[in-house]
Amino acid sequence: YRVIIDKGNDKYNLVILCWNYGQGTPIHDHPLAECMFKVCQGSIKETRYNFPSRQNAELEVMSTEELHEGEVGHINDSQGIHRMENESDTDVCVTLHCYFPPYKCVNTYCERSGCCTNFTINSN
Repeated sequence: YRVIIDKGNDKYNLVILCWNYGQGTPIHDHPLAECMFKVCQGSIKETRYNFPSRQNAELEVMSTEELHEGEVGHINDSQGIHRMENESDTDVCVTLHCYFPPYKCVNTYCERSGCCTNFTINSN
């Protein structure tokens, strides 16, 4: 569940994400944008990957970190690509994200092949 709570005059987007137990994102990038996030409730697992080095190559995990309530994180494309997951079987998670500048598209990646798919972000 994703809600934009402030569009920031096209300088940033402030977004709250509510993660059901077991819910996560695909592996994705943040083209030309910074992403700062804070865990407001629960905990979230962030797995970072190197960008694919070649086509049809499995993505390489750089790091895995569990962030808990009150902790913050940051990512941009110079730091790799990532996936975020609520690994709990019983607890929801809430995170607050600030994207600056707001980004209009995102690329998702297949973990096994590194294949990339482009999506346009709905700004509503």
